[in-house]
Amino acid sequence: MSVIRCTAINKFPISAGGSRTHDRKLRIIERATRTTPTQVEWRIDTSRRNWLLTPSRLLGSSENPAASPGFDERVRVATQDQDFCIRALADLNAILRTLHDLIDAQEGERRRD
Repeated sequence: MSVIRCTAINKFPISAGGSRTHDRKLRIIERATRTTPTQVEWRIDTSRRNWLLTPSRLLGSSENPAASPGFDERVRVATQDQDFCIRALADLNAILRTLHDLIDAQEGERRRD
């Protein structure tokens, strides 16, 4: 199973546009994650420069979960669970489809304005 680090969405680079744009992009990613039916719970860790969208199972409860001492071990254990990996991969594909649809809808609204 791979952990996806989101530094940018091709159509909406994270670094462009300041904090308002940054907040808008985060809301889109959160909405895609929240509205997509999934088999495992997902979280977005924005505590570092590169955002991390990952199954909640991999994150601890620390301030910076991906940098916590137990993160690598949780990833190692999770990759041994084939059922979890299959479900998480299916979820990730669904989340990315939802994200794509949300971005397309937003672009369509902008073209009409």
